[in-house]
Amino acid sequence: GAVIGDFVYFVWEQSDLAQGLIVAIELRDNALVRADALGRRPQTLAANLDRVWVVSALDPPPKSGLIDRYLVAAHVNKIDVGIILNKVDLFMDEDHVDELAELLAPYRALHIPILLMSALEGDGLEELRGALVDERSVFVGHSGVGKTSLLNALIPGLDEAVTEVSEATGKGQHTTTTSTLYSLEKGGELIDSPGIRSFGLWDMPPEQLKDHFTEFIPYASQCHFHNCTHLHEPQCAVIEALDQDKIHIERYENYVRIYDDLLDEAED
Repeated sequence: GAVIGDFVYFVWEQSDLAQGLIVAIELRDNALVRADALGRRPQTLAANLDRVWVVSALDPPPKSGLIDRYLVAAHVNKIDVGIILNKVDLFMDEDHVDELAELLAPYRALHIPILLMSALEGDGLEELRGALVDERSVFVGHSGVGKTSLLNALIPGLDEAVTEVSEATGKGQHTTTTSTLYSLEKGGELIDSPGIRSFGLWDMPPEQLKDHFTEFIPYASQCHFHNCTHLHEPQCAVIEALDQDKIHIERYENYVRIYDDLLDEAED
């Protein structure tokens, strides 16, 4: 079936648009896919993307494991990534500045674009607008990180329109339950997706995971065993690089955790 971001052929029914019919879907360049809650079926979140922006905040605390799963899924599908840290205005005291630096260190080392934002204060908005121009992007992330506030800041009048709809339907306006595509004033398209607690990788054999942790790749060819998993093998160049602080420990720990999860799923 068609998902948001698909290019489709549509037969119009002039008297009633709702009676129109999608008759064909063009081949996708790529898609962001996760496993459903039971891990038994693929769930396609969006198609034909240029970039996945993982939106985080310091409250609720970011989950680097969730970020790394998104990064793997994007790399599998050859989609560029970026990280947005929202609500930074709440955390500018000394302790949190250090916490922020620690959180971002693994991703700065990967040369991923990182934007520090405060949707409510307007900080970083122009930089974000510039980053979204000429691309089709999707916002993904945990619930409560402020994706809706970012959208309201980016798209003038959206808040009022959403409020009207929520008053008409009686439904709350702060929880996104469906994905929506917006055309941006300065150019580019942005898809907002529902906040999720976890992101299960779909159709990922555990032994392939290492190919999608990009900082492992330069070292992997130097491992003693060509099929090295970088977990326990002797003369593993990735583990040596980790010991020399050339690979960030938190990224490696997440790799081990995700590998174990994939192993458990494969055995179910």
